[in-house]
Amino acid sequence: MGRKPKRPWGDLGKPIERLFRRDDERHGEFAQNAAFAEQYGKMCELKASYEIEGETGWRPWYELALALALERDDGLKIIDPPKGKKAARWRGAEGLQLIGHVEYLKKEQGEGATIESAIAELQQLKPAYGVDKISPDHLRKNYQDAKRHHGCAVRRFEESTKHGAK
Repeated sequence: MGRKPKRPWGDLGKPIERLFRRDDERHGEFAQNAAFAEQYGKMCELKASYEIEGETGWRPWYELALALALERDDGLKIIDPPKGKKAARWRGAEGLQLIGHVEYLKKEQGEGATIESAIAELQQLKPAYGVDKISPDHLRKNYQDAKRHHGCAVRRFEESTKHGAK
């Protein structure tokens, strides 16, 4: 059996030993809290080794989890597209903008608003965006294409903004 590969953050020492057994009713919670405190200290060391700053809020801990995950899976990496090859217009940033504008206008129009009514209003409000030169039917197809392509990211964003607004 070979040695474990060296960790990029170095060695965090031996496993944390509780002060008392977990099933010891007299000291169980105290022992667990002491172990968590030591574990937290090691997590802070780990964060420092990745040069992640800050201890409050979710962001530094998310960055640490992401840094660790990126070492194991390339699927989380964000890369530039290959030179010379471009994504279809509505599958890039313009698609996200189109989704954002249409969804916002539908919300503003209230109950019963349709994609078509939001697109019609968008064409009046944003001629500089170039949408006034595209037929409403084609724009609806582009919106649906963008929504299909970016759907997962849009849903995650909507969920995160709902949770943040509470």
